[in-house]
Amino acid sequence: MQISDLIIKKNNKKRLSQDEIKFFIDGAVNGTIEQKDIVRLLKAIYDFGMTNNETSDLALAMCDSGERLHFDETIIDKHSTGGVSDSTSLIIVPILASLNYKIVKMSGKSLGHTGGTVDKLHVFDDIQTEKNHQQILKLLEQTNACMIEQSKTLVPADKIFYTLRDETGLVDSIPLIASSITSKKLASGADVVLFDVKCGDGAFFSDTKKAKKLARLMTHIMKINKVKSKALITDMTQPLGKNIGCNLEMVEVIEVLNGKEGRLKSLCIELATRLICMTDKTKYKDAKQKVLLALSSKLALKKFEEIMSAQNANIEKIVNPELIEVAKINHKVCASKCGYIEKICTKKLGQIVNIMSDKNDRNVGIKMNVEIGDFVDKNCELFTVFYNDKVQLQKVKNELKNLVILSDKFVKKNKLILRVVR
Repeated sequence: MQISDLIIKKNNKKRLSQDEIKFFIDGAVNGTIEQKDIVRLLKAIYDFGMTNNETSDLALAMCDSGERLHFDETIIDKHSTGGVSDSTSLIIVPILASLNYKIVKMSGKSLGHTGGTVDKLHVFDDIQTEKNHQQILKLLEQTNACMIEQSKTLVPADKIFYTLRDETGLVDSIPLIASSITSKKLASGADVVLFDVKCGDGAFFSDTKKAKKLARLMTHIMKINKVKSKALITDMTQPLGKNIGCNLEMVEVIEVLNGKEGRLKSLCIELATRLICMTDKTKYKDAKQKVLLALSSKLALKKFEEIMSAQNANIEKIVNPELIEVAKINHKVCASKCGYIEKICTKKLGQIVNIMSDKNDRNVGIKMNVEIGDFVDKNCELFTVFYNDKVQLQKVKNELKNLVILSDKFVKKNKLILRVVR
């Protein structure tokens, strides 16, 4: 079997067999297939797609490329398909862990225009996000949770593909997204999974049909592998939180755990509530009450400190979030007229933060002051850009105009949850 044959076959829109997919995954991980050929086959999949069964085979082969975790207790998990200012995992994990649910959260780094949970975790000095099975068991015993990334032993194929897809623009592909996410869920030993599939300008898919297709595919793969799952299609026509950028988003996570209201908190409450209902058949009203109590009592905040401390993080920045470094220079973008916020160019906002940071400078970012449906007066501050030097600002200054579109007519607030897929 030759990788060139598989590339030709997929470019001819033909289905890859289980053996061919396994050959591809094995070769990518053990180094017998060169990176350029890995990219060529990923590009063929990106261009011509895969059937549901092919994608399921790909997800399972990626999962089996490394260690597969097994636990005696029920493990729950939630995964977002990625969006701008989406820090839900960092809030939901401590909420659920504080309520004595066990959660193994395996996350990725920044992909395309979206921020990565692992990148945000590394705001904390000395945190360790690569863990083996025994270390994960110990963390679950200590805190009920862990927040980890793919490693050399956990889904190594996905770690390779993740980087290559980001570098070559092969991100917004339903088979590649579905196999990446579900392979991690299967490898992490999850018994119950809730998928948060983003839809809108700031998501990988802006139309509901594609988002629904992705949601159905992921729940299909979970069902085949006997994992209970459900998916919510949620709004990403605007940033989920107010802050965009690693350090700024971590500041907002701590603010939400301290009680800050907004769309980010509302979605976290909804996702955590539904996960509880899926896990032990608690009534929705009772599950929501548990979640609200975990937040209002600061149990979730305390649990976040425990989880981070158990993973060697310096938690001083959680206790004193003002210690989280944020760029000191700012540039305000104000409304040129009065009106209702009709549109926010969310993907562009994410891209601008990536350009400014060059994926290394975590303290730059954007703070939003408005959301869709708000009425603003002329010269009202729409958002603020935080940067370290004039070069960073000059790179994006021309892009900052018209990122927020105003209308003279009334604009309704957007729903957070658009659809439920079982």
